[in-house]
Amino acid sequence: MKTTALALLSAAALIGAAQTQAANLITSGNINTPGNWDTGVLPGSGETGNVNIDASWPVTSGSGDLAIEGDLVFGGGSTLTAAIDIVGVNPSSVTFNDVTVNVGDDIFTGGGGVGNFIFNPGSVTNVDDDFEANGGGTITINGGTHTVGINPGGGAPQGNFGAQNNSTLNFLGGTVTGVDLFRSTASGDIFVGGDATLTGDAVSLEGGLDFAAGWTGSLTITGFDGTAQWQSILTGGATLDNVAIDGAGFANEFVVTNNGQTLALVPEPGSLALLGLGGLMTARRRRA
Repeated sequence: MKTTALALLSAAALIGAAQTQAANLITSGNINTPGNWDTGVLPGSGETGNVNIDASWPVTSGSGDLAIEGDLVFGGGSTLTAAIDIVGVNPSSVTFNDVTVNVGDDIFTGGGGVGNFIFNPGSVTNVDDDFEANGGGTITINGGTHTVGINPGGGAPQGNFGAQNNSTLNFLGGTVTGVDLFRSTASGDIFVGGDATLTGDAVSLEGGLDFAAGWTGSLTITGFDGTAQWQSILTGGATLDNVAIDGAGFANEFVVTNNGQTLALVPEPGSLALLGLGGLMTARRRRA
């Protein structure tokens, strides 16, 4: 029995090792170059490629040319540069931790395939044009600072955050700045929650837009100048925890400030009580 148990444990260990097999980029440069990885080959399906040094995404346009089939994780305070696009065609997921990402054109999760991009706190993206979930993929922004429409070559700012072609864009944290926020097609879904703080010039919404009831951030559209514009957008198909927002729901659940430009949820009563308690404690300390 002991021999059998040891054999099973050994087999489990081998399986676990296979499942967690990883490669590391050891030479700064193109992540699509096998010789830049410590294994001498590109990360394959079921493997993870770790990039903690400065690197470049292969020159891509449209469906892209990335040959890596494993997951990718970027971090280490590094900088990732893409001359044209970052397109998630092959990897099942790409995670951006403490990394700065500079993109000459677009970020897409799809194109010719599917993929999932995850942006965690510490990530910074500077994108010349669009930042979109596409091709059946998902983009999740948990934190960090993300900007589109930077146009380093000059010209009028352009660029949007959006979702199309059966894809999903999740804003769950961080600071997001774009020209056109929430640009979506009928088959794209956008979710807003956590402490996500979003700023843009306009909204082009055709797909789903759902707000989490616990959202503590704000949404600013500089092209708006009144409550009526917000009410028209939200009651035109947006939801709060997947429940349709009607006129009464808009009036009871949302608040518009900043001369009609900024939307937020009405704070929960418990949050207001905590704010009041904090102010009372501050006043007592001052009197003391």
